[in-house]
Amino acid sequence: MNAVKVLGVLIDGGPLMYAMLVLLLIAIAVIVERFYFLHSVIKTGSSFSEEIKGILKSDNGLAKAKKYCNEHPGIFSSLISVGF
Repeated sequence: MNAVKVLGVLIDGGPLMYAMLVLLLIAIAVIVERFYFLHSVIKTGSSFSEEIKGILKSDNGLAKAKKYCNEHPGIFSSLISVGF
């Protein structure tokens, strides 16, 4: 389909098509935002778990890891501190 036919369908559809177009654009924006958010959460979780692994290998690692989790609030620190 070329652009002229798509525009013709949009115009022929009336007001409902405009509402659907707006909702489509909102949905795409939400999907892109969620993708970036989840990507940043995964990245943060990966670096947090590496920090915890390093702390646990040190002397008195469990106490230091608990303290580190309390100092750095977030979803990963909450999950790990419950596990401790």
